[in-house]
Amino acid sequence: MRAKALATKKYEFFWWANILIPLLIGAAMYCILNSDVFFSSLARFFFGRGDGGSAFWEGVFSAVCLYGRDFLWAFAIVFAVCYLFKGSFSGLKKAFLIVLGFEAVVELLKLTSIIPGAFDVWSLVAVAIGNVLAAAVILIHERALI
Repeated sequence: MRAKALATKKYEFFWWANILIPLLIGAAMYCILNSDVFFSSLARFFFGRGDGGSAFWEGVFSAVCLYGRDFLWAFAIVFAVCYLFKGSFSGLKKAFLIVLGFEAVVELLKLTSIIPGAFDVWSLVAVAIGNVLAAAVILIHERALI
């Protein structure tokens, strides 16, 4: 009985950790890397942005700044939606489609004046990668339980 309770706690921890940790990291990234925040200039200093640093690292830094939060958001939301569907494979498919569909609608609405911002295909790519990685983690975890 105790082993089953421990297994249930580990299972719950797996889901909640994969929901909360990416959201917290994304929030920290926003606070540190947002252009309106002081720490942004500090981070750029350490990565060599703007002072003749490596073009490769400038590109990596820009990609992480611009799309890392979209990736983490999608990763966490796939876990949350799949958790609501009790972690089933059909729930995973639904979660994948819901998150990708929602992000596509948001990006398309950015073409209008309904949602402020600029349409960005790379944001959709980051969300798709986050979806795929979350699905892979869920499938690997579920197979390990079998």
